[in-house]
Amino acid sequence: MRRFLGFGIAVLVFTSMVGGGCIFSPEKTDPPPPSGVYKEPTTPENVINNLVVSYTRKESDKYGPLLRHDFIFQFQEKDAQVIGERFWTKDQDSTGTHRLFTANDIHDIRIDLPHGPAKDPTEITFPEGTKHIRVSPTDLEVEQDPDITLVVKGDIQDFFLLKGDADEGENPDHWYILEWRDMGDLSGVGKPGLGGGASEPGTREVTWGEILGLVERR
Repeated sequence: MRRFLGFGIAVLVFTSMVGGGCIFSPEKTDPPPPSGVYKEPTTPENVINNLVVSYTRKESDKYGPLLRHDFIFQFQEKDAQVIGERFWTKDQDSTGTHRLFTANDIHDIRIDLPHGPAKDPTEITFPEGTKHIRVSPTDLEVEQDPDITLVVKGDIQDFFLLKGDADEGENPDHWYILEWRDMGDLSGVGKPGLGGGASEPGTREVTWGEILGLVERR
């Protein structure tokens, strides 16, 4: 009887392995979430990390809260002339970024914003406690139909960050982006600006402001 029972178990194990996977194999798990991990915005550096993650995941509900109530995005001069505005407010920028993230012809966003530690700004016009982070060089690629990749490479981004204002419903222990300046290429070589330019086949070299401007003008 024991020999028969052992034979039956062996047949069961073999059948399971052949018919659908070994019974001892681990259970299947859901695919991993998109790359990047949000961090508590308790340092200026964490806020920039969260900006990168929100772009990578195309999560506008995570992007908007990174901006302080009095935030502005300052365009490069050549982009401002075409867009008709020197800067966007928080509402304008949040709306434009949401349109970018949800556009049907935008498939993938890859972004890298290398930077050093936050420092005190050299300008004295900013509120006390403001910190400055310079991103250099920008590396942003936006895959867009039909088979074109918008590329921002080499440009400099200046971020000025300040803790939240409790009177405006912001967390005073958290950092927010107060001002974002799209500085462009300070080497003097220059970028094409709105109107675009080409570098490699299948790519279009643009500015960050142009990407937002293209979505806004649809």
